[in-house]
Amino acid sequence: SVSENAVNDVCPPGHYCPEGSPGPIQCPPGTNTSSYGLSLESQCEACVKGYYCPLSGTVLATRKCLAGYYCPSGTANPTDDDSLVCPTGSYCPVGSDYPIPCPAGTFFNGTNADNVAQCLSCLVGSYCPEASINPTPCAAGSYRTNLGGQVQANCSTCPTGFYCQLGSVNPAPCPPG
Repeated sequence: SVSENAVNDVCPPGHYCPEGSPGPIQCPPGTNTSSYGLSLESQCEACVKGYYCPLSGTVLATRKCLAGYYCPSGTANPTDDDSLVCPTGSYCPVGSDYPIPCPAGTFFNGTNADNVAQCLSCLVGSYCPEASINPTPCAAGSYRTNLGGQVQANCSTCPTGFYCQLGSVNPAPCPPG
């Protein structure tokens, strides 16, 4: 949309002024531009990462990305873009510019997480590498127990004289013979 005339014939911030235009034109949503004298829409700078710029003519990005979403540079509105919903295996606090993977030893199979506390502790008999969506059962010949609440990212090898079936929590002694 065309807004008030340029100040002293210099195009104002948040706008661009094509040659011969009757007045400044607001830069589109997804941009924030504090520069004077732009002449092309392509000169409007992408909204700062971690923020979103839903309005036309934004000079300074002031809206932090919403919890449960992430905002790479150039985001107009994260709630209008399904690809910016925080994905499974990750969490996105306010102001995120990328999803943060759930730490090793945890998992999260929903979307829109906004806090590391939403990453759940891995189940015994399974392992959870970083960014896990679901626990993976320990392979036959390995096990994972949860001793003293220590976070263990991987399964342990079954010791000599014991056997471990798929998803074992504790090694079982081999029977006589």
